[in-house]
Amino acid sequence: MTSLTRRRLARAARAGVFATARTRGREVRADSLMLFLCTPLGVNPANFFPTEAGRDYALSPYLETHKDFRNDFTVMSGLAHPEAGSSHDSIQGVSHGHHDLSHHGQDPAKLAQLKTLELEKMKTLAELLEKLKKTEEQGESLLDRTMVFFSSNLGNVSNHSTRNLPVLLAGGGFKHGQHLAFDPKNAPPLCNLYVSMLQRMGIETEKFSSGTGPLKGLEML
Repeated sequence: MTSLTRRRLARAARAGVFATARTRGREVRADSLMLFLCTPLGVNPANFFPTEAGRDYALSPYLETHKDFRNDFTVMSGLAHPEAGSSHDSIQGVSHGHHDLSHHGQDPAKLAQLKTLELEKMKTLAELLEKLKKTEEQGESLLDRTMVFFSSNLGNVSNHSTRNLPVLLAGGGFKHGQHLAFDPKNAPPLCNLYVSMLQRMGIETEKFSSGTGPLKGLEML
């Protein structure tokens, strides 16, 4: 097996390794793919958004870094999540925003609200897993055919630690039902898990980014 770089990963995606397009009464490109990237803390609006609309807008400082791809992307402003704000008023017992609560400083009241909020997040994940498990595709549950990766870029948000990340991997043809507890003082790279996931998809690689090999203890069915 060879090392998988980000460039090789992108080439594999273009070759249709990771997704297949399905049609419902209309023709689509057989190699259509989607790639979603999220920047958890957002960006400074003044540096990201152009000041003009239309096709002849001047690139903002951040978009200037993408000038060679100007005709390959559309930048959008003004979009929003309906009825969503920095707080979670729709969750009973939660009156502060998630970010505020994450910097709890061990305040018991904030910790209690944080637990309530994050329990709702986990319940939403459980609902997704249930729907996948109840959906059958080619004689298997969709959960068995889908790797569901749940995690965060931070381990302890209160102090912005990137150690001891909360990771849950469901489905996808692995032997689950266990807790793999690694030594935080000698932590394997998160990318080792990505190597295992890539191998499960049939991609022959022993490395990806900071990964040193597949994650020990995670076995395929």
